[in-house]
Amino acid sequence: MAFFAECLADISFWTSQVEDNINLLPTRSWMTSLIAGFLEAATKTDETAYPPDLLPRGWELIKILLARAEDEPANLTDPMTRALNTEKGRAIGAMYNHALRVCRVAQKNGTSLDQAWATLEPTFESELAKCRDANFDFSTLSASYIANLDYMSHNWLAANVKRLFPVDYPINLKVALGGLAYATPTRVIYGLLVSNGILDAAFRTELEDRSSKERIVEWVCLAYLWGDEALEAPLMAHIFAGGSDDLQNASEFFWQVRRQDLTSDQVERVLAFWAKCLEWANGQPEVPTKLLSSLGRLAPYVHALDDRAKNLLLGIVPYVHADYSTHQMIEEFDRLVDTNPQATVELLQRMFEVGTPNYDMDDKLKSLLKKLNDLGYRADVLHIVEKLRKTLPGMLDFYKQLVAQSPKE
Repeated sequence: MAFFAECLADISFWTSQVEDNINLLPTRSWMTSLIAGFLEAATKTDETAYPPDLLPRGWELIKILLARAEDEPANLTDPMTRALNTEKGRAIGAMYNHALRVCRVAQKNGTSLDQAWATLEPTFESELAKCRDANFDFSTLSASYIANLDYMSHNWLAANVKRLFPVDYPINLKVALGGLAYATPTRVIYGLLVSNGILDAAFRTELEDRSSKERIVEWVCLAYLWGDEALEAPLMAHIFAGGSDDLQNASEFFWQVRRQDLTSDQVERVLAFWAKCLEWANGQPEVPTKLLSSLGRLAPYVHALDDRAKNLLLGIVPYVHADYSTHQMIEEFDRLVDTNPQATVELLQRMFEVGTPNYDMDDKLKSLLKKLNDLGYRADVLHIVEKLRKTLPGMLDFYKQLVAQSPKE
């Protein structure tokens, strides 16, 4: 710590000029980044952190690094990668990890978080005040640490969320949304973003960073599962207005959480979203094939082939071939066949009207057809086998064996 302090206090350290990369001599930026990296690593986890009595000295060093670091131009296509790899960004990383360490130590010692935050707040205020067409790394990284800010001082975050996502400074807003893509979503933070118009502004902003838009869609879909958004609410309406890409992102999110411990109400919400997507697709001048195919991945949410489920599946089974999801859909039919074999036959026939598979992974299709044959749908199975003969030549022999093994009527 003393060595770092001596380096940063030396005027020649800040004024000396080094030719770029001559003999790979370390530059000042190398040194400041190394110091920031050390300070960050030394506060990130309590088990390996330096002693608490050194925290004030570490904070003074971080303040020097923040003040001295050059401001970098914004990278709108990948703001997070830029922020993590600049001199200023590394100093900000050290800043946040140090602040979190201070708060954890305070809690362990029985000191209030408010008291701990009071020692940190002026520096955060100083950096936030610079976020006006400048200080883009702070905008990006602060958004990514928004859940940590909520832990350190909810009151400060609530009072400053609009400054963290400044609509009047579009570049800062865009890079902050880029950082938000890496933040931990919570209901409290979602409420702050919604009540301050941040997510509405995000949908109205043209974002060059693709992951930013995808993550915003996911935040809204998560809130929809929480029950904090309705299917007809403005933010969900933004997703439908965004077209096939946004709806595919939403569908992908619901697929990703399918194995979570979801309530029956949450399952119902996913099925309602699916139905509304089909309604939206029917109103498009061209069939949104990719979207309809992605909706097929939501089949695990169907627990029985009642009329509603059958209609949902009829709307998407012709398109499952588009992203090679035929095998997955056959597995779902095999799971559901006992709940409604007649509907299963209809769905298979509809699916194979458009295309037929050229392989039968693990004989899942044969297994399904055998179940239908044993349930009395022999003629339907034969009709399906006839459709499959060109791409699955072995199917006819399979059917003959099936008939031979079936009990005589």
